Amino acid sequence: MKPRAQVRVKIRHRYGRWTLSRVDANNKETAAGVFATKREAIAARDALLVDKRRGRYVEPSSRTLADWWAEWSASRKNLSPGSRAVEGVYWSRWILPHLGELGIQQLGPAD
Repeated sequence: MKPRAQVRVKIRHRYGRWTLSRVDANNKETAAGVFATKREAIAARDALLVDKRRGRYVEPSSRTLADWWAEWSASRKNLSPGSRAVEGVYWSRWILPHLGELGIQQLGPAD
């Protein structure tokens, strides 16, 4: 089982606006939103923390579908050579050209 993502958040008042930032394990800050009021920033922070508690929070990632496919297909050990070849054709002809360079977190039901 994967360990849960450690997420810390910061709320700051800058330039007349309220910013919400995520801080990862390496202390790198990533913007999570800009809000007109402190109340909106706090509500967004609370929603992020609730998602974390419920296991729905996903750490931001730049991983593409092509990266995932390479790792996933290599991990499938009990696949016959014929099935592997068919999957490779489908992947290279239909999926890779259209979705391969999309980030996994950018994919949605319509894709």
